[in-house]
Amino acid sequence: MYDYITGKIVDTGLNYVVIENNGIGYRVNISANSIHNLETQEDGNSKVYTELIIRDDSHQLYGFSNVEERQVYNLLTTVSGVGPKVAIGILSGLSYPSIVSAVLSDDAKTLTSAPGVGKKTSERIVLELKDKFEKLDIDLDIEVVEIVETTDEMSVAMDALNSLGYSKYEVNGVIDHLDVESLNAEDIIREVLKLLSK
Repeated sequence: MYDYITGKIVDTGLNYVVIENNGIGYRVNISANSIHNLETQEDGNSKVYTELIIRDDSHQLYGFSNVEERQVYNLLTTVSGVGPKVAIGILSGLSYPSIVSAVLSDDAKTLTSAPGVGKKTSERIVLELKDKFEKLDIDLDIEVVEIVETTDEMSVAMDALNSLGYSKYEVNGVIDHLDVESLNAEDIIREVLKLLSK
């Protein structure tokens, strides 16, 4: 129904953006990688490629920074046990070229690093999507924007937050709201916990 929406990003959350177009704010579920890879045009607008999921109890828009990521998302959701939210979680934990590369090289272990993906699910993704991914025209050497530049203090904070049960995906989703260069590890942990508790 909606191929893409162009407008100003007026709000950003852990796993969504609100894009305003003609006075309407569209809340779009989106991966952490897509949030960081969205390009802002000279007029201040951004283009978000979309997929509308209609259920009996809700209509949800899912967004992507480009059509290739949307292709990978659509194929992921064809795998048994991988719904829209899990697919977005996978795309947050791994870039779409990394997902394609892992599947093509039978590397199910890499896929388990994404949130919500266990051993059986990762093996099923490889088994069911390898032939389909081989037909995709995707540049696997594409330069991917790193979500967070890791400092020594950040590494210590990340390890501590992981030991508390928070995933890299969850931490990366809020870390942009902090000036981490001026904070030590203890302060980073404290501020991240505050944001995650909201």
